[in-house]
Amino acid sequence: MILSEMNLAFTQYNADLMIAAHMPLNHTGHDWQEVRLAVVVAPDHPLTQYTHLSLTDLTEYTQVVIRDSGQGNIDIGWLASPKRYTVDHLHTAYQLVQQGLAYAWLPEHLIEKDVTNGTLVLLKLAEGDMQQARLQLILNPNKSHGAVILALRDQLLA
Repeated sequence: MILSEMNLAFTQYNADLMIAAHMPLNHTGHDWQEVRLAVVVAPDHPLTQYTHLSLTDLTEYTQVVIRDSGQGNIDIGWLASPKRYTVDHLHTAYQLVQQGLAYAWLPEHLIEKDVTNGTLVLLKLAEGDMQQARLQLILNPNKSHGAVILALRDQLLA
């Protein structure tokens, strides 16, 4: 689930516990983890040739972004590139970057092996090359929670 679809997690999908980067309307949660996003390209992408790369330079190239899977059409993050592929899943974005078709801001934990072995390149931007997303654990306030759900929440928080 991406962005505004989080609002449906408890009502339509009957979820007990949700991990979300964006708090659904009228909910509260527990701060859980930070996910760092880095801008990456394939090694043969033209952006790797820049010695002083700026955000303005990125606008000349195709970006991959992940579509809001809900009804809200929420936009977040850096979306200044007029040329973009909009995809439904993080792994589709990852594949397009690996194929050299675009750049994307992807979670560090997803790309670290690729960066280490040279199959993806971290771009170093003058303005800063990292974004962050804070993940939260959110219990469904409309349900009574059994011991298993509460234990899972507590384990995740520990």
